[in-house]
Amino acid sequence: ITDLAFPCQDNRCLTQVLHHIDREDAVRPGRLADIPITEIPMAPPRAPEPVAVAPASAVAPAAAADDGKPEGERERLVWAMERCGWVQAKAARLLKITPRQMGYALQKHGIEVRKF
Repeated sequence: ITDLAFPCQDNRCLTQVLHHIDREDAVRPGRLADIPITEIPMAPPRAPEPVAVAPASAVAPAAAADDGKPEGERERLVWAMERCGWVQAKAARLLKITPRQMGYALQKHGIEVRKF
């Protein structure tokens, strides 16, 4: 093992090189004026496409658009838990909430978790 293997003994550590700017061999940050900045032109805004309006009789009920999820919060919790085999983390992902929020909601509504 030679002296080159121990650079910190000769004041050649990377930390010293980076943080002591007053030394000759220190790494200096480049000036922003020296760095070329190229601007990328933005695409022109697109015109909005016309939206076709369906007659009121053809509009589907809100429950069908919600993938069959029940309306009330308690019913949605039970539905998600049953669908996910009573695994709270999976049910939380299904409802797009955190597992902690799921646990609090189950406690709030008095829903007992079934264990198999």
